[in-house]
Amino acid sequence: MTATTNVRIERTPTHHDLEIASMVHRALAAVQETGRFGDHKVFVSALWAMVRHLDAEAGGGLTAGCTLDHFKSWLLGGRHLTCDGSDDEAPLIVLARADLVAAMDYTVVAASEIVADGATFHFVLDPAIALDVYAPRQPTTRSYVGAGRVDAAPVVRQKRNNKGLSRRRELDERLIGAERRRTAGRS
Repeated sequence: MTATTNVRIERTPTHHDLEIASMVHRALAAVQETGRFGDHKVFVSALWAMVRHLDAEAGGGLTAGCTLDHFKSWLLGGRHLTCDGSDDEAPLIVLARADLVAAMDYTVVAASEIVADGATFHFVLDPAIALDVYAPRQPTTRSYVGAGRVDAAPVVRQKRNNKGLSRRRELDERLIGAERRRTAGRS
């Protein structure tokens, strides 16, 4: 008989994760055509350059001592994080791979490459344009075994409150709200 173990991925971001995500979202909006492939894919190396530029303008505390490899490591971890730590919330970061490498500058593709667990990534998707991948996940039905039978219980999530804000602003407000809730819990 084999035992199965449910592994839960930690999705709760730290204060530092939320600050970096906010900076990354601002940098995604600022990267111009040469750092993009299409309208919604931003090369990791171009994004890193813009994050460093924006951080330098703000005083340089967030990326001090960091390298492109540190940033890539954060992106790999950040793709599992959500604003409030729940499984149903929108991800902080969405990564994508370059499939049409022949149509791209090889040096930019190589500098942007992230390889982990058999997966390769080159881009971060811009949440202002790639709305569907940054949307909260749809509710799922999970099976529960209880009293000798399998019951299906719907997982309920709150409806998104859309106040007519742009998608990027809505994501930033979620990041700020998550940080306020975390800070309020400490006091």
